[in-house]
Amino acid sequence: MPLTDNNSTEYYGNTDPKCPHCDFVYDIGNNDAYHLYQEDDHSIECPNCNVDYIVYSRPLGWVFDTDEQD
Repeated sequence: MPLTDNNSTEYYGNTDPKCPHCDFVYDIGNNDAYHLYQEDDHSIECPNCNVDYIVYSRPLGWVFDTDEQD
């Protein structure tokens, strides 16, 4: 289970991916990123800060984990 270094769940189990760099909530529909609805790890670029990060997709009602990343 990905978690932040301080064990925060802010980036865990969200209904939309949250950028771990700028906290921007990534709207899957507005970004035509429907591939995120496949269970896997996905690399995406944040449209707000333009930094890549990993999204962990889980099919439990489709939730997304991003945890803090370098």
